Amino acid sequence: MSKTYDCVVIGAGIGGTSSALVLAQMGLDVLVVEAGSHPRFAIGESMIATATQGYEHLARQYNLPELQQIVRYPALKAQGLVGWPKPGFWLGYHRDGVPLQRGEEMLFRSPISPLGSDVHFLRADVDSFLVSRLAAYGVAYRDQTAVVEYVPQADHVQLVVRSEGQLERVQTRFVLDCSGPPSPLAKQLQLRDKPTRLRTNSRTLFTHVERVVVLENVLRRPSARFGIKRDFNTIHHCFEGGWFWLIRFNNGVVSVGLTLDRDVYPDNDLPAEEEFRAFVRRFPTVQAQLGLARPIRPWVKTGRIQFSSHTIAGDRFLVAPHAAAFIDPLYGTGLDLTAAFILRAAPILRRVLATGDFRADHWQPLQQCFADEIDLIDKVVHGTYRSFRHFDVFKQFWRTWIYMSALQFQTYEACDPGRDSPPLAHFGASLPGWR
Repeated sequence: MSKTYDCVVIGAGIGGTSSALVLAQMGLDVLVVEAGSHPRFAIGESMIATATQGYEHLARQYNLPELQQIVRYPALKAQGLVGWPKPGFWLGYHRDGVPLQRGEEMLFRSPISPLGSDVHFLRADVDSFLVSRLAAYGVAYRDQTAVVEYVPQADHVQLVVRSEGQLERVQTRFVLDCSGPPSPLAKQLQLRDKPTRLRTNSRTLFTHVERVVVLENVLRRPSARFGIKRDFNTIHHCFEGGWFWLIRFNNGVVSVGLTLDRDVYPDNDLPAEEEFRAFVRRFPTVQAQLGLARPIRPWVKTGRIQFSSHTIAGDRFLVAPHAAAFIDPLYGTGLDLTAAFILRAAPILRRVLATGDFRADHWQPLQQCFADEIDLIDKVVHGTYRSFRHFDVFKQFWRTWIYMSALQFQTYEACDPGRDSPPLAHFGASLPGWR
């Protein structure tokens, strides 16, 4: 009889590898299957304070120093990985044809840690690094192995996979799908909401570039009121109907993207770079910073990026956040949700595997918490896009995120973040009155 794993993790991005390392440290026999190979391009390159906290909790709780090394800049750099020390978020508010005005920029500074600041990290580096550590923790790994079919049996699951053109079956007690939007389980089991229940309606264009001008040199006015230079942060250039991101790395490369409200700027057939540069030219300060930028890899242009699922769990499977739903990169919640999910899900999976009771009911508190979080984050992001019409309203939505993030940060320090029904979920989603 073929080997039966305790858990097969689908997908070897940061969520899949982090989950696999945690499960292995719990004593489980884990296999990771990856449809592609590493290194590979990916976005999701900017940590926020609560995501950093989450990964540090995982590192301490499961004795995984690698998960701390990737989220603090000194340790990241010591591993030879490309990154950037990120102290916070900077936002500027722009109007057509007018340079950025004094008083229309904001900054949120992350809590300072003795271990260093938050980070930007090159995902190709970080994902490859975590994959390289799987074997040291006893995790089996197979790339170029795509999941074709999920076949539940009475006492296990068979995954039909395709590798080197051949089909074979892998046997496991449980499946954790961390594969992202292409999720094979969501597709086969029809987990997606059709249409999505999310209100945010955006699309995005992005790549990596060189020759980005430092924002301090563009504005030519001191950033003393912030205490740090603007370019040290994740840059957000916001305007009615959309926003640009700039994420710096220490090798001279900058991740850039343009995310647009599809209700204001519907899909079109323009080439990605042509559309991107047309928006850059509308805003003098953005043009001064990005006008000379040159891509070092192909552009990506999407349609609507939102999707959601009506369930994330069954009797022998669980779908991770980035495979279950996505809202928008505006507040950087993707990695934050991933870290929280691993913290909450790992103890439940340990109990399920120990008892042999695989009923989906065990996942209901976690599933409800995640659904509340997705709906509330969507409400704040959707409202923020609408608030881009007026700077003073925009500030209030921005403050909403700051207040709830700061409170969540303090709650993480005081309470166990691994509870499946946390006292304060993301954006305050566990507080009915606040929702």
